[in-house]
Amino acid sequence: IVAIDASRGWLLQRIQPDGALPLEQVREEEEWYRAVRRLGELQRGCVGQVRALRRLGVPYRGLDVLAHRIPVLCSDRQALLPAAGGMSREEADRLAALAPTLLSLCAELAACDLPDTLEHGGLGAASVLSSLDEPLYLDWGDACISHPFFSPGLLMADAAALLPASSRESRRRLRDSYLAAWHGAAPDDALVRAFEIARILAPVHAAAALHADVLPLAGHAWDVVRLVPDRLRTALRLLAGEEAE
Repeated sequence: IVAIDASRGWLLQRIQPDGALPLEQVREEEEWYRAVRRLGELQRGCVGQVRALRRLGVPYRGLDVLAHRIPVLCSDRQALLPAAGGMSREEADRLAALAPTLLSLCAELAACDLPDTLEHGGLGAASVLSSLDEPLYLDWGDACISHPFFSPGLLMADAAALLPASSRESRRRLRDSYLAAWHGAAPDDALVRAFEIARILAPVHAAAALHADVLPLAGHAWDVVRLVPDRLRTALRLLAGEEAE
């Protein structure tokens, strides 16, 4: 963003660089590894800017907020069972039963003691531009201050579907590329464990933000309503080990 006019709701952005492609159109795996590594570097570099970002209005959605929201989210049958695209009653029952497990994972992730920083809020492969200079990360409208390892979750899922390597191998290489930016922040085995926990909690974090901050507002689209059960269905699959390493 080059400039904004808040009174008119306008913003001016730089033009897309020549030759830049959405990452979802790129099959060279090195470009994906570079994208997640640079994301980690960007986030780690923002750790010292958290107070300034919060003063600018970036919302705080740390693990303590997530832990507070999980019981409410998992028990809201109206949000989980909308008329179209909702969970089945069996899935909603499973989610309610797994709420204590999700809370335990929040506590374990918090014990890893990694700093909160800028979290994108929905970084899929369509929101990353691969260019000759460096990756560009778009669509920061859902950004917040939270655990950094929530950010690569959608990229990991997209990689499993789009890259030629096996899903398991793609995830491992992407994970290691991302964690290279966090080397020294914790022991390597603790970083890996934190990453795997965050991969499970990331869709819950996204669903909780939608549930608490978006759905109460009037005028949201029907597809936003469907995102809450969709994200939580992903968490159920991950908890069941259906996409585990």
